[in-house]
Amino acid sequence: MTEQVKPRASSRRQEVREHLLKAVDAEIEPVPISAMYRCGIVLIGGVMLLLPVAYLVLLLLLGHTVYWHAMYLNAMSQAQVKSPSDFSGVVLVAAVILIPVVMLFLLNPLFYRDPKDEGKPQRLKESAEPFLFEYVAAICDSVGAPVPKSIRVNCDVNASASLRRGFSSLFSNDLTLTIGLPLVAGMTVRELTGVLAHEFGHFAQTTGMRANFVTSNINYWFWRAVYKRDGLDEMLVNASRVWDVRIVAFVYLARIGVWMTRQVLFVLAWLGSAISCLMMRQMEFDADRYEARMVGSHAFAKSTMRLQQLGYANFMAMHDLERFYDESRLADNLSKLIVSNVPRITPEIRKALRDHQRAQKTGLFDTHPADPDRIKSARQEQTDGIWQMPAELENCAASVLFDDFDRLCRICTLEFYEARLGDEFDKKRLTSTDELVSERDAEFEARNALDRYFQVHLPIMQPLPLSESAMEKPANPKEAVQRVKDGREALLKSVPEYRALCQRLEKAESLMMTTGEALACLDCGLKINAAYFGLKTSRRRELQETHERAREGVQHLAASLMEFESNASVRLTHALQLLNVSAVASRLENAEEVCAEARRLVPEALFVSSLMAELGPTQILYRRVAALFGQIEKNQQNRRLIEKIIDQMQKMHNRLEAVQQQMKDRDYPFNTEKMMLTLEKYALPTVPDADDLYGLVTVTQNLYEKIAGLQVRLFARLAHTAEQVETILGLPPLPQPDFDKT
Repeated sequence: MTEQVKPRASSRRQEVREHLLKAVDAEIEPVPISAMYRCGIVLIGGVMLLLPVAYLVLLLLLGHTVYWHAMYLNAMSQAQVKSPSDFSGVVLVAAVILIPVVMLFLLNPLFYRDPKDEGKPQRLKESAEPFLFEYVAAICDSVGAPVPKSIRVNCDVNASASLRRGFSSLFSNDLTLTIGLPLVAGMTVRELTGVLAHEFGHFAQTTGMRANFVTSNINYWFWRAVYKRDGLDEMLVNASRVWDVRIVAFVYLARIGVWMTRQVLFVLAWLGSAISCLMMRQMEFDADRYEARMVGSHAFAKSTMRLQQLGYANFMAMHDLERFYDESRLADNLSKLIVSNVPRITPEIRKALRDHQRAQKTGLFDTHPADPDRIKSARQEQTDGIWQMPAELENCAASVLFDDFDRLCRICTLEFYEARLGDEFDKKRLTSTDELVSERDAEFEARNALDRYFQVHLPIMQPLPLSESAMEKPANPKEAVQRVKDGREALLKSVPEYRALCQRLEKAESLMMTTGEALACLDCGLKINAAYFGLKTSRRRELQETHERAREGVQHLAASLMEFESNASVRLTHALQLLNVSAVASRLENAEEVCAEARRLVPEALFVSSLMAELGPTQILYRRVAALFGQIEKNQQNRRLIEKIIDQMQKMHNRLEAVQQQMKDRDYPFNTEKMMLTLEKYALPTVPDADDLYGLVTVTQNLYEKIAGLQVRLFARLAHTAEQVETILGLPPLPQPDFDKT
């Protein structure tokens, strides 16, 4: 069977490739370069080369100033220098010492060395990907551009053209094409061909490309000189903290001198960026025209939107990776993970992306024109492009250009992890991307089921509705079925009131928190700004009254939510109990697996829900410590404030230790055969010392986010199972609520 399928697939690929070579077997009319543009390149290049000259002139002027002051000081008599009424000697001595310090900081950027680039793209061998090299050469011939000496690939959602060896390749056609594999995975062959034609359009702009390389490096050097800080800067800052007034005065004068010279460099960098960005934008317009002439003006607009979607999918994939990493797993094919997120971009987000694209404006320092300007420029070409394929082939995947695309993606994914994680990367974490995507999509559907099941966003800090008897077999199955139906009906009736109560509870909790923070500051004898806390008053008595009313309101509203939560608990609990009834369980798809998962997750959901409720006081401590620490800069001598912060930090430390003890030796609920974690290792592996403020704050926030997310995942899976049970009982799933409208 497989021996028959492979030749067919190979034959199909060969057919597509033959058509692809025919599609680019024509020359594109070169994009004309006007005399004005050529003059502009010469002018911009000349101005950019003058900037380093200005930098050297500044150094020479400072050096000459030191020399002049030293000579004048040498000519002065000893009596003049020591005269208490004549400060000229002191000024000269200070200048002779200070100006060399300033010159040292100006010279320091000449010796900067960038860290070694560990994430260098993977270089392809022509013997490994012969058709890709052949197709690239064919596009270059069509565009009229030199063929790149090397082709590299990485995991970026981008493609680029560059000089292969930097300055060494400045006066030759030693060029490199870099292709982001997510583009290949997520684009059609027409779209990727257009992107390649765009990059080869840069290759065709030989003079502009070289001028751009020089100006970009000059700009980069100037901006680095302005903003990069190193050991010299740290030494100067530390020297200004000594107690000797004479040394401090000298150091601060030196810091002012360094600051002033960096402002001069800032002006040069600003001027250089503004000038060079103008040239770079024109280069992009010209390269866009090559793309339009290759695949058509309409295709250019589509690929521009596709690039934006892939960029957003990349953002979603990084969020996925963060969660997988917390679970000691990593996707083995990053490009596949990125592309898997494209269908998950909701219509609302797609509309927002389109609106954002249409609203873009080109700024003075933008290296690329705004998308609307680029699309408008490409449309002016009014062409269908030379690239034409049979209708049934033109939308085939761009991966057809590669012989072993999946393997290449895995290799680049490994390099991506090694570059970013360094020694922390462990190959044992690698997990099938298909497996992770399937699991992620199942959880996404489960979260939708959670929203459908309860028709509300349940308050995170509230214990979620579930009874400990959820997995017990019901004594009377018919009565359990009726309780499910009654609970569902009662829940639906109370949804509008519950939503309103939840909004009021959220406001009351926020007010209770902020007034508590303000009162904590007042307890330390601080004067507070009511607007800083979002309050109307800073008077203690009024704050205490407001805080008490808010606290009572929280208690009252929490009690008012009980009716809905009781109905929700009855419904969910009895639906899960019915899994123990064979007449119900036998009608479930994968019944044994579903029932086993529910039995495993119910006790975990109860534990995590109770743990989430206990994190409430820790969250209050976290916010109060943050509020108090926000006042420390202007009140460093306030002993009461410092003691209060230390006391709150100790309480945070103690609570975190108590939570860690509760989680000890408890398995992570979503362990797999390849991944065995404890809940402690997942959410709170270490508790920072009581005097480690940053550590305590970071760990508390991280703990809260992980336990809250875990609670949602657990109840989503259970709600999804309960929804299936209700479907068997003849109760169809409720509609997906639109929370934006409610």
